[in-house]
Amino acid sequence: MDPVTGNNRRNSDASCNIRYCSETLGTRSASSSQFRPRLTSIDRIIAKATHFTFSVTPLGLKLALWSYFAFVCGWAIAQDSQSHSEPAGQSITQGSWWIETVAGTGEPGGVGDGGPATLAQLNNPFGVVRGPDGALWFCEYGGHKIRRIGLDGVLTTYAGSGFPGRSPDGTLASDCALNLPHEIRFDPAGNLVVVDTGNHWVRRFDRSTGQVTTVAGTGTAGYRGDGGPATDAQLQSPHSIQFSSLGDLVICDIGNHVVRKVDARSGTISTIAGIGKPGPTQDNRLAIESPLHGPRTIDFDTLGNWWLATREGNQLFQVDGRTTKIYRRAGTGKKGMPLDSMPGLDSPMNGPKGITVDRDNYVWLADTESHTILRYAPTTGVLERIAGTLRAGDGPDGPARECSLARPHGIFADVDGTVYIGDSESHRIRKLSFKPSQTPEPSTPERKKP
Repeated sequence: MDPVTGNNRRNSDASCNIRYCSETLGTRSASSSQFRPRLTSIDRIIAKATHFTFSVTPLGLKLALWSYFAFVCGWAIAQDSQSHSEPAGQSITQGSWWIETVAGTGEPGGVGDGGPATLAQLNNPFGVVRGPDGALWFCEYGGHKIRRIGLDGVLTTYAGSGFPGRSPDGTLASDCALNLPHEIRFDPAGNLVVVDTGNHWVRRFDRSTGQVTTVAGTGTAGYRGDGGPATDAQLQSPHSIQFSSLGDLVICDIGNHVVRKVDARSGTISTIAGIGKPGPTQDNRLAIESPLHGPRTIDFDTLGNWWLATREGNQLFQVDGRTTKIYRRAGTGKKGMPLDSMPGLDSPMNGPKGITVDRDNYVWLADTESHTILRYAPTTGVLERIAGTLRAGDGPDGPARECSLARPHGIFADVDGTVYIGDSESHRIRKLSFKPSQTPEPSTPERKKP
Protein backbone atom coordinates (compact mmCIF):
# COMPACT_ATOMS: atom_id res chain seq x y z
CA MET A 1 0.00 0.00 0.00
CA ASP A 2 1.36 3.42 -0.92
CA PRO A 3 1.84 5.27 2.39
CA VAL A 4 1.79 8.79 0.95
CA THR A 5 -1.64 10.34 0.48
CA GLY A 6 -3.03 13.85 0.52
CA ASN A 7 -4.68 16.51 -1.57
CA ASN A 8 -3.85 20.11 -2.31
CA ARG A 9 -5.61 22.49 0.02
CA ARG A 10 -6.98 25.61 -1.61
CA ASN A 11 -8.80 28.62 -0.26
CA SER A 12 -11.91 28.57 -2.41
CA ASP A 13 -13.68 31.61 -0.93
CA ALA A 14 -12.44 34.07 -3.55
CA SER A 15 -13.14 31.70 -6.46
CA CYS A 16 -16.66 31.12 -5.17
CA ASN A 17 -17.28 34.88 -4.96
CA ILE A 18 -15.95 35.42 -8.49
CA ARG A 19 -18.19 32.69 -9.81
CA TYR A 20 -21.21 34.22 -8.04
CA CYS A 21 -20.57 37.71 -9.45
CA SER A 22 -19.99 36.41 -12.97
CA GLU A 23 -23.29 34.58 -12.82
CA THR A 24 -25.05 37.70 -11.51
CA LEU A 25 -23.46 40.31 -13.77
CA GLY A 26 -23.22 38.45 -17.04
CA THR A 27 -22.27 35.42 -19.03
CA ARG A 28 -20.26 34.40 -22.08
CA SER A 29 -22.15 32.99 -25.04
CA ALA A 30 -21.26 29.42 -25.91
CA SER A 31 -20.77 30.44 -29.52
CA SER A 32 -19.06 33.78 -28.91
CA SER A 33 -16.31 35.19 -26.72
CA GLN A 34 -18.27 38.40 -26.27
CA PHE A 35 -19.37 39.17 -22.72
CA ARG A 36 -23.09 39.94 -22.63
CA PRO A 37 -24.81 41.57 -19.64
CA ARG A 38 -27.59 39.57 -18.10
CA LEU A 39 -30.35 42.15 -18.30
CA THR A 40 -32.76 40.61 -15.84
CA SER A 41 -30.28 41.02 -12.99
CA ILE A 42 -28.50 44.29 -13.75
CA ASP A 43 -31.64 46.11 -14.88
CA ARG A 44 -33.17 45.62 -11.49
CA ILE A 45 -30.11 47.14 -9.79
CA ILE A 46 -29.98 50.08 -12.18
CA ALA A 47 -33.68 50.71 -11.90
CA LYS A 48 -33.49 50.99 -8.14
CA ALA A 49 -30.49 53.32 -8.30
CA THR A 50 -31.75 55.62 -11.07
CA HIS A 51 -35.57 55.20 -11.04
CA PHE A 52 -35.36 54.28 -14.71
CA THR A 53 -36.28 51.10 -16.47
CA PHE A 54 -34.20 49.58 -19.21
CA SER A 55 -36.63 50.75 -21.85
CA VAL A 56 -36.00 54.43 -21.00
CA THR A 57 -32.35 54.26 -19.86
CA PRO A 58 -29.90 55.56 -22.47
CA LEU A 59 -27.43 52.92 -23.56
CA GLY A 60 -24.38 54.99 -22.53
CA LEU A 61 -25.74 55.58 -19.03
CA LYS A 62 -26.68 51.94 -18.66
CA LEU A 63 -23.18 50.73 -19.65
CA ALA A 64 -21.52 53.27 -17.35
CA LEU A 65 -23.64 52.18 -14.42
CA TRP A 66 -23.09 48.53 -15.23
CA SER A 67 -19.29 49.09 -15.21
CA TYR A 68 -19.56 50.94 -11.90
CA PHE A 69 -21.38 48.07 -10.22
CA ALA A 70 -18.90 45.56 -11.66
CA PHE A 71 -16.06 47.58 -10.15
CA VAL A 72 -17.76 47.70 -6.75
CA CYS A 73 -18.35 43.96 -6.82
CA GLY A 74 -14.73 43.28 -7.73
CA TRP A 75 -13.53 45.50 -4.89
CA ALA A 76 -15.75 43.61 -2.44
CA ILE A 77 -14.34 40.30 -3.62
CA ALA A 78 -10.80 41.50 -3.02
CA GLN A 79 -11.66 42.68 0.49
CA ASP A 80 -13.40 39.40 1.29
CA SER A 81 -10.47 37.38 -0.04
CA GLN A 82 -8.02 39.38 2.09
CA SER A 83 -10.11 38.91 5.21
CA HIS A 84 -9.89 35.12 4.74
CA SER A 85 -6.18 34.86 3.95
CA GLU A 86 -4.37 37.40 6.10
CA PRO A 87 -3.67 37.24 9.80
CA ALA A 88 -4.05 40.41 11.81
CA GLY A 89 -1.17 42.87 11.49
CA GLN A 90 0.25 41.25 8.35
CA SER A 91 -0.59 42.32 4.84
CA ILE A 92 0.90 39.30 3.04
CA THR A 93 1.22 35.80 4.43
CA GLN A 94 3.56 34.58 1.70
CA GLY A 95 7.30 34.90 2.10
CA SER A 96 10.69 33.51 1.16
CA TRP A 97 13.66 31.68 2.62
CA TRP A 98 16.66 33.68 3.78
CA ILE A 99 20.13 32.40 4.51
CA GLU A 100 22.58 33.49 7.20
CA THR A 101 26.06 32.39 8.27
CA VAL A 102 26.31 31.11 11.84
CA ALA A 103 29.90 29.83 11.74
CA GLY A 104 32.94 30.19 9.53
CA THR A 105 34.68 32.98 7.66
CA GLY A 106 34.81 31.21 4.31
CA GLU A 107 38.52 30.43 4.73
CA PRO A 108 39.51 26.81 5.48
CA GLY A 109 41.36 26.22 8.71
CA GLY A 110 41.08 25.31 12.36
CA VAL A 111 41.63 28.48 14.35
CA GLY A 112 39.03 30.37 16.35
CA ASP A 113 38.25 28.19 19.36
CA GLY A 114 37.06 30.24 22.31
CA GLY A 115 35.76 33.08 20.15
CA PRO A 116 32.67 33.89 18.11
CA ALA A 117 31.80 31.10 15.67
CA THR A 118 31.36 33.61 12.84
CA LEU A 119 35.04 34.61 13.18
CA ALA A 120 36.40 31.05 13.32
CA GLN A 121 37.85 29.00 10.48
CA LEU A 122 36.20 25.70 9.57
CA ASN A 123 37.50 22.91 7.37
CA ASN A 124 34.85 21.21 5.23
CA PRO A 125 31.93 20.95 7.67
CA PHE A 126 29.59 18.04 7.01
CA GLY A 127 26.97 16.75 9.45
CA VAL A 128 25.22 19.21 11.78
CA VAL A 129 22.73 18.64 14.61
CA ARG A 130 21.21 20.29 17.68
CA GLY A 131 22.45 18.73 20.91
CA PRO A 132 20.50 18.02 24.11
CA ASP A 133 22.44 20.89 25.70
CA GLY A 134 20.93 23.33 23.19
CA ALA A 135 24.24 23.83 21.40
CA LEU A 136 24.74 23.33 17.67
CA TRP A 137 27.20 20.52 16.92
CA PHE A 138 28.92 19.64 13.64
CA CYS A 139 31.74 17.52 12.30
CA GLU A 140 34.51 18.55 9.93
CA TYR A 141 35.42 16.14 7.18
CA GLY A 142 38.62 17.99 6.30
CA GLY A 143 39.45 19.00 9.86
CA HIS A 144 38.83 15.52 11.36
CA LYS A 145 37.03 17.18 14.26
CA ILE A 146 33.75 17.52 16.09
CA ARG A 147 33.00 21.10 17.11
CA ARG A 148 30.31 22.88 19.11
CA ILE A 149 28.65 26.30 18.95
CA GLY A 150 27.32 27.21 22.38
CA LEU A 151 24.19 29.20 23.08
CA ASP A 152 26.49 32.21 23.53
CA GLY A 153 27.79 31.78 19.96
CA VAL A 154 31.25 30.68 21.08
CA LEU A 155 32.98 27.88 19.15
CA THR A 156 34.91 25.05 20.80
CA THR A 157 36.40 21.76 19.62
CA TYR A 158 35.04 18.66 21.33
CA ALA A 159 36.99 15.86 19.64
CA GLY A 160 39.69 15.42 17.00
CA SER A 161 43.19 16.76 16.59
CA GLY A 162 42.95 18.18 13.08
CA PHE A 163 44.78 15.18 11.62
CA PRO A 164 43.41 11.77 10.57
CA GLY A 165 43.92 8.91 12.99
CA ARG A 166 42.26 6.36 15.25
CA SER A 167 42.14 5.95 19.01
CA PRO A 168 41.26 2.97 21.22
CA ASP A 169 38.11 2.65 23.29
CA GLY A 170 38.30 4.59 26.54
CA THR A 171 40.09 7.59 25.04
CA LEU A 172 38.77 10.97 26.15
CA ALA A 173 37.06 13.03 23.46
CA SER A 174 39.67 15.78 23.73
CA ASP A 175 42.41 13.25 22.86
CA CYS A 176 40.46 11.11 20.39
CA ALA A 177 41.59 11.09 16.76
CA LEU A 178 39.03 10.84 13.95
CA ASN A 179 39.32 10.02 10.25
CA LEU A 180 36.96 11.81 7.83
CA PRO A 181 33.88 12.01 10.08
CA HIS A 182 30.72 12.36 7.98
CA GLU A 183 27.78 12.69 10.36
CA ILE A 184 26.91 13.04 14.04
CA ARG A 185 23.74 12.29 16.01
CA PHE A 186 22.69 12.05 19.63
CA ASP A 187 21.23 8.78 20.91
CA PRO A 188 18.14 8.71 23.16
CA ALA A 189 20.39 8.89 26.25
CA GLY A 190 22.10 12.05 25.01
CA ASN A 191 25.41 10.44 24.03
CA LEU A 192 27.14 11.78 20.92
CA VAL A 193 27.50 9.23 18.10
CA VAL A 194 29.73 9.78 15.04
CA VAL A 195 30.26 7.98 11.75
CA ASP A 196 34.04 7.78 11.56
CA THR A 197 34.02 6.98 7.86
CA GLY A 198 37.74 6.64 7.17
CA ASN A 199 38.04 4.12 10.00
CA HIS A 200 34.97 2.11 8.88
CA TRP A 201 33.23 2.26 12.24
CA VAL A 202 30.63 4.09 14.32
CA ARG A 203 31.64 5.42 17.74
CA ARG A 204 29.94 6.85 20.80
CA PHE A 205 31.15 9.49 23.27
CA ASP A 206 29.69 9.02 26.73
CA ARG A 207 27.72 12.07 27.82
CA SER A 208 29.04 11.92 31.40
CA THR A 209 32.66 10.78 31.02
CA GLY A 210 33.50 11.92 27.49
CA GLN A 211 35.13 8.55 26.79
CA VAL A 212 34.78 6.92 23.37
CA THR A 213 33.55 3.38 22.69
CA THR A 214 32.87 1.54 19.44
CA VAL A 215 29.24 0.90 18.56
CA ALA A 216 29.60 -0.86 15.20
CA GLY A 217 32.48 -1.98 13.00
CA THR A 218 35.90 -3.45 13.60
CA GLY A 219 37.93 -0.73 11.92
CA THR A 220 38.52 -2.92 8.87
CA ALA A 221 36.51 -2.51 5.68
CA GLY A 222 34.25 -5.40 4.67
CA TYR A 223 30.74 -6.81 4.70
CA ARG A 224 30.13 -9.48 7.29
CA GLY A 225 28.74 -9.98 10.77
CA ASP A 226 24.96 -9.88 10.31
CA GLY A 227 23.21 -11.71 13.13
CA GLY A 228 26.02 -11.09 15.60
CA PRO A 229 27.35 -8.25 17.75
CA ALA A 230 27.72 -5.02 15.78
CA THR A 231 31.20 -4.52 17.21
CA ASP A 232 32.31 -7.73 15.46
CA ALA A 233 30.80 -6.75 12.10
CA GLN A 234 32.60 -5.14 9.20
CA LEU A 235 31.37 -1.95 7.52
CA GLN A 236 32.67 -0.31 4.38
CA SER A 237 32.88 3.49 4.44
CA PRO A 238 29.68 4.10 6.41
CA HIS A 239 28.43 7.62 5.70
CA SER A 240 25.16 8.38 7.49
CA ILE A 241 23.42 7.38 10.71
CA GLN A 242 20.09 8.03 12.40
CA PHE A 243 18.13 6.64 15.34
CA SER A 244 14.67 5.17 14.92
CA SER A 245 11.81 5.88 17.30
CA LEU A 246 12.72 2.62 19.07
CA GLY A 247 16.31 3.78 19.61
CA ASP A 248 17.80 1.43 17.01
CA LEU A 249 20.86 2.77 15.21
CA VAL A 250 20.44 2.76 11.42
CA ILE A 251 23.59 2.99 9.25
CA CYS A 252 23.98 3.81 5.57
CA ASP A 253 26.75 1.32 4.76
CA ILE A 254 27.33 2.90 1.38
CA GLY A 255 30.39 0.90 0.38
CA ASN A 256 28.31 -2.27 0.63
CA HIS A 257 25.19 -0.66 -0.94
CA VAL A 258 23.05 -1.61 2.06
CA VAL A 259 21.33 -0.09 5.07
CA ARG A 260 22.01 -1.84 8.38
CA LYS A 261 20.47 -1.70 11.83
CA VAL A 262 21.95 -2.15 15.29
CA ASP A 263 19.27 -3.32 17.72
CA ALA A 264 19.09 -1.00 20.73
CA ARG A 265 18.58 -3.82 23.23
CA SER A 266 20.72 -6.66 21.95
CA GLY A 267 23.42 -4.80 20.01
CA THR A 268 22.93 -7.24 17.12
CA ILE A 269 23.46 -5.96 13.58
CA SER A 270 21.37 -6.88 10.54
CA THR A 271 20.82 -5.68 6.97
CA ILE A 272 17.41 -4.05 6.46
CA ALA A 273 17.68 -2.69 2.90
CA GLY A 274 19.74 -3.55 -0.17
CA ILE A 275 21.22 -6.81 -1.40
CA GLY A 276 24.94 -6.07 -1.09
CA LYS A 277 25.59 -4.95 -4.65
CA PRO A 278 24.55 -1.86 -6.63
CA GLY A 279 21.65 -1.82 -9.03
CA PRO A 280 18.48 0.04 -10.00
CA THR A 281 16.07 0.15 -7.08
CA GLN A 282 12.80 -1.64 -7.81
CA ASP A 283 9.67 0.25 -6.81
CA ASN A 284 7.02 -1.29 -4.57
CA ARG A 285 9.22 -4.15 -3.38
CA LEU A 286 10.50 -5.07 0.04
CA ALA A 287 13.53 -2.92 0.79
CA ILE A 288 15.54 -5.97 1.82
CA GLU A 289 14.97 -7.50 -1.63
CA SER A 290 15.72 -4.46 -3.78
CA PRO A 291 19.17 -3.26 -4.90
CA LEU A 292 20.36 0.18 -3.85
CA HIS A 293 22.86 2.31 -5.73
CA GLY A 294 24.88 4.18 -3.15
CA PRO A 295 22.57 4.58 -0.11
CA ARG A 296 24.06 7.80 1.20
CA THR A 297 21.79 9.41 3.81
CA ILE A 298 18.71 8.53 5.86
CA ASP A 299 16.11 10.06 8.19
CA PHE A 300 12.67 9.23 9.61
CA ASP A 301 9.38 11.12 9.52
CA THR A 302 6.87 11.40 12.35
CA LEU A 303 4.85 8.50 10.90
CA GLY A 304 7.73 6.04 11.22
CA ASN A 305 8.62 5.94 7.52
CA TRP A 306 12.23 6.06 6.36
CA TRP A 307 13.50 8.53 3.78
CA LEU A 308 16.61 7.47 1.90
CA ALA A 309 18.66 9.24 -0.77
CA THR A 310 20.99 7.35 -3.08
CA ARG A 311 24.15 9.14 -4.19
CA GLU A 312 24.93 7.31 -7.41
CA GLY A 313 21.26 6.55 -7.99
CA ASN A 314 20.36 10.27 -7.77
CA GLN A 315 16.98 9.43 -6.25
CA LEU A 316 14.87 9.89 -3.14
CA PHE A 317 13.01 6.89 -1.72
CA GLN A 318 10.46 6.32 0.99
CA VAL A 319 10.28 3.04 2.87
CA ASP A 320 6.92 2.32 4.51
CA GLY A 321 7.58 1.84 8.21
CA ARG A 322 4.94 -0.90 8.46
CA THR A 323 5.43 -2.95 5.31
CA THR A 324 9.11 -2.02 4.63
CA LYS A 325 8.27 -1.66 0.95
CA ILE A 326 10.26 0.94 -0.93
CA TYR A 327 8.85 3.66 -3.22
CA ARG A 328 10.59 6.20 -5.43
CA ARG A 329 9.47 9.74 -4.64
CA ALA A 330 11.92 11.96 -6.52
CA GLY A 331 14.73 11.72 -9.03
CA THR A 332 14.67 10.09 -12.44
CA GLY A 333 17.86 8.16 -11.81
CA LYS A 334 19.76 10.38 -14.21
CA LYS A 335 22.23 12.99 -13.05
CA GLY A 336 21.14 16.54 -13.81
CA MET A 337 20.37 19.98 -12.45
CA PRO A 338 17.00 20.30 -10.66
CA LEU A 339 14.54 22.99 -11.70
CA ASP A 340 13.03 25.56 -9.35
CA SER A 341 9.88 23.49 -8.86
CA MET A 342 8.52 20.40 -10.58
CA PRO A 343 7.04 16.97 -9.83
CA GLY A 344 9.63 15.00 -7.92
CA LEU A 345 9.30 11.91 -10.09
CA ASP A 346 10.24 13.97 -13.17
CA SER A 347 13.07 15.92 -11.58
CA PRO A 348 16.76 15.13 -12.04
CA MET A 349 19.09 15.23 -9.05
CA ASN A 350 22.85 15.44 -8.77
CA GLY A 351 24.52 13.47 -6.00
CA PRO A 352 22.26 14.02 -2.95
CA LYS A 353 24.33 13.52 0.21
CA GLY A 354 22.31 14.96 3.06
CA ILE A 355 18.71 14.53 4.22
CA THR A 356 16.48 15.77 7.02
CA VAL A 357 12.74 15.59 7.68
CA ASP A 358 11.23 18.66 9.33
CA ARG A 359 8.41 18.96 11.87
CA ASP A 360 5.80 19.08 9.08
CA ASN A 361 7.27 16.00 7.32
CA TYR A 362 8.77 17.98 4.44
CA VAL A 363 11.90 16.21 3.24
CA TRP A 364 14.99 18.39 2.76
CA LEU A 365 17.97 17.38 0.66
CA ALA A 366 21.49 18.66 0.25
CA ASP A 367 21.87 18.00 -3.47
CA THR A 368 25.62 18.27 -3.30
CA GLU A 369 26.78 18.31 -6.90
CA SER A 370 24.11 20.82 -7.98
CA HIS A 371 25.15 23.03 -5.02
CA THR A 372 21.53 23.38 -3.91
CA ILE A 373 19.14 22.67 -1.06
CA LEU A 374 15.91 21.01 -2.21
CA ARG A 375 12.63 20.38 -0.40
CA TYR A 376 10.15 17.61 -1.24
CA ALA A 377 6.48 17.88 -0.22
CA PRO A 378 5.00 14.40 0.34
CA THR A 379 1.40 15.67 0.05
CA THR A 380 1.91 17.16 -3.43
CA GLY A 381 4.92 15.25 -4.76
CA VAL A 382 6.62 18.53 -5.72
CA LEU A 383 10.38 19.02 -5.42
CA GLU A 384 11.54 22.63 -5.22
CA ARG A 385 14.81 24.50 -4.92
CA ILE A 386 15.02 26.46 -1.68
CA ALA A 387 18.66 27.62 -1.66
CA GLY A 388 21.62 27.83 -4.01
CA THR A 389 22.08 29.18 -7.53
CA LEU A 390 23.12 25.89 -9.24
CA ARG A 391 26.67 27.29 -9.37
CA ALA A 392 29.40 26.63 -6.82
CA GLY A 393 30.37 29.67 -4.79
CA ASP A 394 30.51 31.38 -1.42
CA GLY A 395 27.42 33.54 -1.57
CA PRO A 396 26.33 36.34 0.75
CA ASP A 397 23.67 36.31 3.42
CA GLY A 398 20.24 37.24 2.10
CA PRO A 399 17.65 35.62 -0.19
CA ALA A 400 18.46 31.90 -0.19
CA ARG A 401 18.03 31.34 -3.93
CA GLU A 402 20.52 34.12 -4.63
CA CYS A 403 23.22 32.66 -2.38
CA SER A 404 25.70 30.32 -4.07
CA LEU A 405 26.69 27.24 -2.08
CA ALA A 406 29.66 24.93 -2.58
CA ARG A 407 28.97 21.19 -2.35
CA PRO A 408 26.80 21.20 0.80
CA HIS A 409 26.70 17.87 2.63
CA GLY A 410 25.08 18.21 6.03
CA ILE A 411 21.53 19.38 6.67
CA PHE A 412 19.39 19.48 9.81
CA ALA A 413 15.83 20.72 10.42
CA ASP A 414 15.46 22.17 13.92
CA VAL A 415 12.25 22.01 15.94
CA ASP A 416 11.47 25.68 15.28
CA GLY A 417 11.51 25.22 11.50
CA THR A 418 15.02 26.61 10.98
CA VAL A 419 17.22 24.49 8.71
CA TYR A 420 21.00 24.31 9.19
CA ILE A 421 23.44 23.49 6.40
CA GLY A 422 27.00 22.23 6.37
CA ASP A 423 28.13 24.28 3.37
CA SER A 424 31.21 22.17 2.99
CA GLU A 425 33.50 23.84 0.47
CA SER A 426 32.41 27.33 1.50
CA HIS A 427 33.66 26.29 4.95
CA ARG A 428 30.60 27.67 6.68
CA ILE A 429 27.61 26.58 8.72
CA ARG A 430 24.55 28.43 7.43
CA LYS A 431 20.93 28.56 8.50
CA LEU A 432 17.73 28.95 6.52
CA SER A 433 14.83 30.90 8.01
CA PHE A 434 11.45 31.65 6.50
CA LYS A 435 10.55 35.34 6.44
CA PRO A 436 7.14 36.75 5.51
CA SER A 437 7.12 39.11 2.55
CA GLN A 438 5.82 42.01 4.59
CA THR A 439 5.77 42.32 8.35
CA PRO A 440 4.89 45.97 8.99
CA GLU A 441 5.01 47.43 12.47
CA PRO A 442 1.58 48.02 14.04
CA SER A 443 0.47 51.54 13.37
CA THR A 444 0.32 53.89 16.36
CA PRO A 445 -2.28 56.66 16.62
CA GLU A 446 -1.02 60.17 16.03
CA ARG A 447 -0.48 62.03 19.26
CA LYS A 448 -2.47 65.21 19.74
CA LYS A 449 -0.56 68.34 20.56
CA PRO A 450 -1.23 69.67 24.06
